[in-house]
Amino acid sequence: MITKAQKKSRIKVITGNAAAAIAAKLARPDVVAAYPITPQTEVIEQISQFHANGEMDCELITVEGENSAMNAVTAASLAGGRVFTATSSWGLVFMYDAILATAGARAPVVMVNVNRETPGIIAVSSGQQDMISTRDAGWIFLIAEDCQEVLDLVLQAYRLAEDYDIQVPVMVHYDGFYLSYLSEGVDVPLQEDVDRFLSVLKTQPERTKLVPGGRLGCGSHGILGGYLELRHKHVSAMERAKTKFEQIDKEYEGIFGRSYGGLLEEYRMDDADVVLVGSGSMCGTIKSVIDEKREAGVKVGLLKMRMYRPFPSEAMIKALKGKKAIGVVDRSLCFGFKGGPIYTELKSFETKLGGSKMISFIDGIANTDITKINVATMIDMTCDLAAGKTFVKSPGFHILRPRKREGVNMTQKKKDNLTKVMDYLKHEDPFSKGVAFCPGCGLELLLRFIPQVMGNDIVITGTPSCSAPVLLGQNNQSWHKLSYFGTLMTGAASNATGLARYYRKAGIKNTVVCFNGDGTAADIGFGNLSGAAERNEPFIYICYDNEGYMNTGIQKSGTTPFGATTTTTPFGSASKGKNLRRMNLALKMAMHKIPYAATATLSDLDDLAKKLLKAKEAKKRGFAFLHVFAPCTTGWGFAPENTIEVCRRAVKTNYFPLWEAENGKIRMTKTVKKPKPVSTYTELIKKFAHLSQEDLQILQDDVDYEYCMLGGLSLLEGECRLPASLED
Repeated sequence: MITKAQKKSRIKVITGNAAAAIAAKLARPDVVAAYPITPQTEVIEQISQFHANGEMDCELITVEGENSAMNAVTAASLAGGRVFTATSSWGLVFMYDAILATAGARAPVVMVNVNRETPGIIAVSSGQQDMISTRDAGWIFLIAEDCQEVLDLVLQAYRLAEDYDIQVPVMVHYDGFYLSYLSEGVDVPLQEDVDRFLSVLKTQPERTKLVPGGRLGCGSHGILGGYLELRHKHVSAMERAKTKFEQIDKEYEGIFGRSYGGLLEEYRMDDADVVLVGSGSMCGTIKSVIDEKREAGVKVGLLKMRMYRPFPSEAMIKALKGKKAIGVVDRSLCFGFKGGPIYTELKSFETKLGGSKMISFIDGIANTDITKINVATMIDMTCDLAAGKTFVKSPGFHILRPRKREGVNMTQKKKDNLTKVMDYLKHEDPFSKGVAFCPGCGLELLLRFIPQVMGNDIVITGTPSCSAPVLLGQNNQSWHKLSYFGTLMTGAASNATGLARYYRKAGIKNTVVCFNGDGTAADIGFGNLSGAAERNEPFIYICYDNEGYMNTGIQKSGTTPFGATTTTTPFGSASKGKNLRRMNLALKMAMHKIPYAATATLSDLDDLAKKLLKAKEAKKRGFAFLHVFAPCTTGWGFAPENTIEVCRRAVKTNYFPLWEAENGKIRMTKTVKKPKPVSTYTELIKKFAHLSQEDLQILQDDVDYEYCMLGGLSLLEGECRLPASLED
């Protein structure tokens, strides 16, 4: 990067995620779609706080999944708006059909993708495989090296995507964990300078928009020659993007004093005999080692890729032609080829490189460090290649093997007839004594309780969530003695369906339990949950409801109640927390008229145990659903020792009534004759601490309304009246 005299700005020490969020705010988008996924979540959290504080004038859509996020911003973009969203890994994969449609519609969407390994082997860790899996979707791909470049590329992406001669969506990539959570000094430009930089777009012809009353078809079918014409125009626009991006980089330098060289950044390349080609955060380490090698007399340089799609072939050939040897460092795999993805693409131009020899290095996948030692080895091997040495295989592909465990130390629970609850615990606790839950976590109690009541022969399926660190594990390397299948949030119920159907076909006695949080059940996975219920699939679905995405950092879900603060519904000058009422997920499932549906909580374990056994019996007739209230001490803000008391007060205030439904017929399993005000429940919980008396009354009315609705559907005796404020 070349830095000239600094313009007016502010130096802030911020993370890469914060840099992306600030850049989005400076671009003044009209519509932002937000959905959490590690390690991107901080981006949409920061934007949510900007919105709550009145600093960001946009429509903020907190969607139920990434596919919806992309569809929402695409439509807003085609209507003429400036848009933004962010994702990572599985989220990018989940919106794959939508990103294809976005590119095909030539919608100038700008999105940040925080690089992380993709499904196959579940790995919440850094890697560029998600980027590689979508490289041919028709988007422009830009890659950042550090937090400063993250901010700069997002701003440059708007100039590129919305340019009248381009109109192609742009994805800005940066390494998850290494950059997303890294804090660095970032030169944050002033709003007036950003406005001036983007104002060029206003001088161009107005792009085609979908407007009410206008005559325009978007998303239409294209066949034969018409399809080919549209594809040709799309490809041509991407080719024009190369020159346009070079121009944008120079204009950016004129306003902000920073230039990165356009498509590629060359580091000590002029007299280099050998070159490493890399992208992203690894380049900082590579530059450091190159400096050391230079001091030792080795003529080595770096060619950093800033644009990956369209592939900057002409610029790369010009920069690399005549070099004795080229080592290409990939942070991803190219299945079916001997070499990494960037290596294989560059290899196709080998005949144009003037005899340069090439070698592939794969390193840094799944959060493994690309160390200075590894980089030095890569340089040494590239130099050996230049000198005529050949190799059997390339170095740098590291697989870190976990430390072996000696097994799980467990003891049989002694039967205790002093309480009703202990009578239900007829089976061994399958979990080890020390597990990775927060102190006071109700989820741990629930996880231990289920198999002790239902038996250890159950097969559990679950998704990345708070339970994942305990339930996940390859083969025998786990904290439990259960059969467990880690699935995707988007298809949890479908995975359980496949298991249950095969076991039934094979005549294998089974109890499949699909165990997920409210984010999966009420939001991103609700479609296949509803489908499984409609088909009456033979398994049990247990939703542990902690009213938000707690594992990714406390974001709102469909079951988050009115007024609750989360990182995507924060309290601010323009926001009092979530301004919508919660979804009644259990009632939705009961309305499918499945064999069994019920609510339960941890303060009434005898009730929970009975319902677990009823669900196991009902599974013989088809689908069973349990909605378990599971407070989160960390995400909600209450003392760990109050977990059971929070559950108890939720029941006593009718905030979470206990009921069951058999074939759609509802009955209360615990009737509270004199319910306490909902304020006696909220007073224990920090996420409600900001609510005024007026806000609490809205929450109270919502509780009363839902209880009356249940009363009308159940076998309760007596009249149930609506609160006065809801009678209209």
